[in-house]
Amino acid sequence: MKSVILLVLIFVNTSLVMAVPERNKVMRLLEGRHWELREGPFKRLGEGADQRLREIADNTSLTNYLRFRALIALSLYDNEETGVHLERHARSGDSSFARRGFSSLSRAFSRSEPDRVRKVAEHLMESPEAQLRIAAAREMRKIDPPTFQKFLQRESKAWVREAARE
Repeated sequence: MKSVILLVLIFVNTSLVMAVPERNKVMRLLEGRHWELREGPFKRLGEGADQRLREIADNTSLTNYLRFRALIALSLYDNEETGVHLERHARSGDSSFARRGFSSLSRAFSRSEPDRVRKVAEHLMESPEAQLRIAAAREMRKIDPPTFQKFLQRESKAWVREAARE
C-alpha cells in the first residue's frame, strides 16, 4: 500500500512539474534571425506556455527583442491572465511595449471580447505617441466605427488621420 501511494505521489508531482514547459524550450521558440510567429510550435508546448511567455515579457534582464516576441506570441492565448497582462503592457509608459501589447491584445480578444479591446483603444487614442493613436484608431475603426469617426474629427494632425484611415 505504501508503495502504491509513493508511486501516485511521484506521478502527481511529475505531472505538476511538467504542466508548465521549461523556460529554455519557450526561449528557443523566440529566437532566430528571421523570426515569425508560428502557432503550432507554441501550442505543442502545452498548458502553461502562456505563463512562461508572460514571465519572459516581464523579465527586464532579457533583451527587448525576446520580450517583444513573447508579447507577440501571447496573442495565441485568449485567457484572462493573458488579457490582463496584455492590457497592462498596452497601457505602459513605454511605447514599444504598449504598441506590441495592444497589437497582441487586439489579435487575441477582438472577436471574443471587443469591449476589452475598445477600452484600451480609447485610452491609447489619447496618447501623446502618434503611432499608438494610429494603431488604436485602426482597431477602433473595426470594432466601433462611430468612435473612430469622432477620433478623426478631434485628431489635430492630418498625417495621423490619414494613417488611421489606411
